[in-house]
Order: sequence, then structure tokens, then C-alpha cells
Amino acid sequence: MRLILYIVRRLLILIPTLLGVTIITFTLSHAFGPNLAIAVYCTPKLGACDINNPLLQPIVQQFHLRDPIPVQYVYYMQGLLSGDWGYTTSAIKGGMPVTQAISIFFPQTVELAVAGTAFATLIGVPTGTVSALRKDRLPDHATRIFALIGYSIPFFWLALLLQMLAISLLPGWEITGGYSPSSISPSTEPWAFVNLGGTYQLFSQPTHFLVLDAALHGSWAVFMDALR
Repeated sequence: MRLILYIVRRLLILIPTLLGVTIITFTLSHAFGPNLAIAVYCTPKLGACDINNPLLQPIVQQFHLRDPIPVQYVYYMQGLLSGDWGYTTSAIKGGMPVTQAISIFFPQTVELAVAGTAFATLIGVPTGTVSALRKDRLPDHATRIFALIGYSIPFFWLALLLQMLAISLLPGWEITGGYSPSSISPSTEPWAFVNLGGTYQLFSQPTHFLVLDAALHGSWAVFMDALR
């Protein structure tokens, strides 16, 4: 019974926490005025990127940019709860709704999270065991120093260093800046064309987890390419 009450109490605490997060994100998005909200829709052909521009009035009305800030926040929450999370032009060329972009890139995010957890487990469990068995000895001190260094270095910078180390030690594992060198573009389509060494083949994506799909089909070339 105490566990149930604890869970309920923690869930209730989430309500003001999430409400505070929405207030912060809404405030940040409006910190530079309404012109920033329509900047993504501005082009040289439309003229000045300003809410007073007659050509931009449909967008101004759509986002209620002339309404008071509290009213805009209410519309913001309505869109958030209904799944209308806006539009992005940075995910894939041509742009798309944010919810669609999340559905496309979510499998890749899960794969990265699982791979990171597996990597941390393979390193953390053995080193932790050795540290416990050799308490206050050289292995224990070395493990402690290694852990402190890992916590002290910013993760994004450490990732860049590890990428450069992988490139230097493992020829052929170039960092392309994309999801995979096999040129499989993330999408919600059940099929994709795979480019392996200039040879294209049709590839099924039942789960959209590229590593898992490649293993299910026995396409080990794609599997290894995705791991890289």
C-alpha cells in the first residue's frame, strides 16, 4: 500500500513539473517577440519578416500572434495536448511536422540508447567488479580516476574524441554525419533502397530499427554497416 501511495504521489508531482516545463519553453520561444515565431516561413519573395507584413497575416492568425500572451499560452497547450507540435525544417530537407519527424527518428534514438547502455554495461560491470575485489589498491584507484574523468568531460566532446579514435584505429569506419553509410534515409515507409558499394537493393523495414531489420532478414552487410 505504501508503494502505491508513493507512486501516486510521485505522479502528482509530475503535474506541476511538466506545467513548469511548458511555461519555460513557451517563454523562451516568445522571448524575442512574435517575429521569431514566423521567421521559418519568411522568404525574400514575401518581403519583411514582420507580423505587420500583409503576406504573412494567415500565419499570424494561425498562431494567434496578436492575442495576449496568456491566450497564446492556452492555444500553445491545446496544440501540445492534441499532438500539434509545430513544424520543423531541420530534420529532413523540405520540412515536416515535428510529430512526423519524431516518428521517423525515434527508432534510431532507441538504437543509440540501447547501444550506449550495452557499451556502458560491458565496461562498467567488469571494472566495477575488479574495483570491488581490489579495494584501495591500484585497480580500484585507476577505476575511480577513470570514472571521475568520464564524469568531468562533457559527453558531446568525449563522443567526438572517441569518434576520431575509432577512425584512426578502425579503417573504413568513417563518420559520415548521417545515420548509415548505406544511404538508408530514415522514413516511415515499409521499404527502402539500400546502397551497398554502388549496388542497390530493396530493403524491408518492418520495425524501422535498422540493426534489427537487417538481422531479421539476414542482411549482415547492412547489419555491420548500421553498427558502424
